Amino acid sequence: MIRIVSFGTVIWFIACGGIVHAGTPLPLEKVCTADDLVAEVSAKLAELQPWLESADAYKENGDKLRNSLSLMAILGQALAEHPQDSKMKSAGPAIRDAAMSLARAKSLDEAQAAWKSLESAAKGQPAGEHAVEYDWAKLARMHPAMEEMNARAAQLRRVLRRPKDPAADSRHALSIALLAVATYADTHEVKNPADTPKWREYAAALQEHMSASGRALQAKDTMQANKEFLAGMETCTQCHDAFKKR
Repeated sequence: MIRIVSFGTVIWFIACGGIVHAGTPLPLEKVCTADDLVAEVSAKLAELQPWLESADAYKENGDKLRNSLSLMAILGQALAEHPQDSKMKSAGPAIRDAAMSLARAKSLDEAQAAWKSLESAAKGQPAGEHAVEYDWAKLARMHPAMEEMNARAAQLRRVLRRPKDPAADSRHALSIALLAVATYADTHEVKNPADTPKWREYAAALQEHMSASGRALQAKDTMQANKEFLAGMETCTQCHDAFKKR
């Protein structure tokens, strides 16, 4: 029997750290396609916009906004480094930086200014200079990334019961896979350096299962998608058991 623990709790143990990596920690072509990344950025932009339209909306949705932006920063870096070309590839670093600026905003005015930069970058009109290279371990903070992964896992559980839109449904799994790539790089929760290979083994396995689940959903193979999802959850349980007391 698979024991599912709180997904948020699991991600606390596999979510943020500090080892610098040169380039992508795991091969992005095995995580998702560049078109998947573009589609998720577009979907995220549509989701974020209403949360920035007024002071009340910004206050009410601030936590969800920061959670989504943790993924948006990762999406920007993934676009920049993915071996496949895309209409957003050159704008990836600007998307990353705008998302991180928006996540750090302390007021609606600051948030709206960062939003304009994010929206322009996604439309292929990035402003300013933005380095392509970035430390994957520092793209997202622990708690927002944890909450985003938790939310996407909950959504994936629901759609696996009755998928309606294979392309949209698959992005829940692929988003978790991308967050797992950042997790692989981010090892500050590993107290004993000798345990780092095991940490990365769990993160890589989570990515592989979630990428496979997303691809199965795109192929309308719900049974296989569910099998891979459950295997990913089992990986999370094992990671939790391995690191929760260390």
